[in-house]
Amino acid sequence: MEPIGCQAGLTQEGAGLVVRGVGPSTPWIGFFGSAESNNQQPRLAKNGGNLLVWDTWYETPVSAKDSGPRYIHHTGEGDLTFFNGHIATLPGEEARRNIAAVDLDGFEGNVAISGVAFNTRNPQIRLAGSGEGLKFLALANDFGWQKGYTRLTNEAP
Repeated sequence: MEPIGCQAGLTQEGAGLVVRGVGPSTPWIGFFGSAESNNQQPRLAKNGGNLLVWDTWYETPVSAKDSGPRYIHHTGEGDLTFFNGHIATLPGEEARRNIAAVDLDGFEGNVAISGVAFNTRNPQIRLAGSGEGLKFLALANDFGWQKGYTRLTNEAP
């Protein structure tokens, strides 16, 4: 595993960290102890990338018209483990509120989210696509006290 520890993700558009796979022997990238803010998407694993995120804090009040603040949006394939963190997607009045903070859309691979606190005005986790090849585990997370917000949307068959 290649460990990375830093404050990152201060981009308004695009991903702050992209992990791309290089074939069957793709190593894991570990992202430890960080805080990100004011961006739309800090993490992205593509083409079989393997990402471990540990002890991070993400908060964004992005309020640009039609902006879509979210913490993770994965399509394609790879593996993701997110342990012990905080996700606060608190969009302003102009931002979209119909996208999930964690969005797995057609993603194939293993995803584990454990010990994560959600503080969001958006839906929290969305599973979509065919569902083939996706293995998802959510364990010991704090989905918050806000009434009327969706914790998990499963649109995969």
